[in-house]
Amino acid sequence: MDTTLKNGDADAAIIFPANFAQQVFTGQNPVVQIKLEGSDPTVASGMSDLATGLTRQLDIALAALKAQQGQAVQTLPTVAASLPFSVGDPQYLHGGPEYTFNDSIAPVFIGIFSFFFVFLLTSVAFLRERSQGTIERVMVSPLTRTEMVIGYVCGFTLFALVQSLVILLFVVFALRVHYSGNLALVFLVSALLTIGSVNLGIFLSTFAQNEFQIVQFIPLVFGIQVFLSGIFWPIAQIPKALQPISYILPLTYANDALRGVMLKSEGIGEISGQLTALLVFALLMVLLSSLTMRRQIA
Repeated sequence: MDTTLKNGDADAAIIFPANFAQQVFTGQNPVVQIKLEGSDPTVASGMSDLATGLTRQLDIALAALKAQQGQAVQTLPTVAASLPFSVGDPQYLHGGPEYTFNDSIAPVFIGIFSFFFVFLLTSVAFLRERSQGTIERVMVSPLTRTEMVIGYVCGFTLFALVQSLVILLFVVFALRVHYSGNLALVFLVSALLTIGSVNLGIFLSTFAQNEFQIVQFIPLVFGIQVFLSGIFWPIAQIPKALQPISYILPLTYANDALRGVMLKSEGIGEISGQLTALLVFALLMVLLSSLTMRRQIA
C-alpha cells in the first residue's frame, strides 16, 4: 500500500483488518485505518474527509445488516449510535496534519524566486557592464580573455548563490514553513538552478541594448516556465502538444526536486534524475554565456 501511495497511484487508502468481517459480526469492534499520501495538504484534507465519510456510511450499513440478522433489536438510528467498527486517526506517508497549503507551495516559490530574481538582476547588471564601458576598461588589464570570462561568471554566480541562500533561509525560518527533508540538498538544487539562471542572464543580455529589452525577455524565459513546469497543475494535465516543452524547462526539474526533498524527504538518489537535468542545463548555459562573453570582449 505504501508503494502505491509513494508512486502517486493513489492519494489515500482505507485499510481494513484481514479478518474484518468476522470481527464485525462477532462484536469485536475492529479498527479501520485511513492512510494519506500527504504531500499536498489540500488534497490530503479532502481525501481524509472523503474516506471518513465512506467508512461512516459503511459503518451504518453494517449496523443495519446486523439489526436485520437479529443480532440487534434497536432501530437503525439507535444502531447507528453503536457502530460495529471504529476509524483510527489518519496516518500520513508524507507530511502530517500540521502541514498547510503554504507548506505545499513553499518549495515551488523557492525555485521561482531563485530563478527569476537571479536571471533579472544578472541580465541588467551585465548589460550595465557593457553599456558603461566597464568591460573595455578591464581589457586594459593584463588579464587574458579566458580569465576575464571566468572572473565575470564566478563573480555573478557567487552573489547569485548568496541571494538564493537568503531566499531559502527566509522561506524556512521567517515564514516558518514545515519541511521534512535535508536543507543542504534543497540548497544544492537551488544552487544548480541559480548557476544556470546566472549564465542564462549573461547570455541573453548580450542581445539587449537597454533594460527595456531585458524586460521583454521575461515572458519568453519566465512566463512559459511558470505555466508549463507543473506549478499550478500537474504536467500530465497539460495538453499533450505542450508536454514536450515542459520536459526541457529547468523549473520543471527544480520544482520536482524541491517538492520531493521538502515534502517527501527524498534523498539525493531519488532526485538524481532532476539533479542531472539541472546540471546539464547549468553547463549548457555556462558554455553559451562564455561564448557570447568572448565575442563581446573580442
